[in-house]
Amino acid sequence: MPQVHNTGPTARTYVLNFIVRIQTSKSMARSREWFPANRAALKVLIEDSL
Repeated sequence: MPQVHNTGPTARTYVLNFIVRIQTSKSMARSREWFPANRAALKVLIEDSL
């Protein structure tokens, strides 16, 4: 598991890898449903890591 206390670039890389992993594991139709719901969660995650 990654450390909770991330620096900006490290956290951003982790989040980007997370997005890529999830989007590649789902179909395009599901990605369209997934993205709006999780964009808010990712926004909180990114703001939390700044």
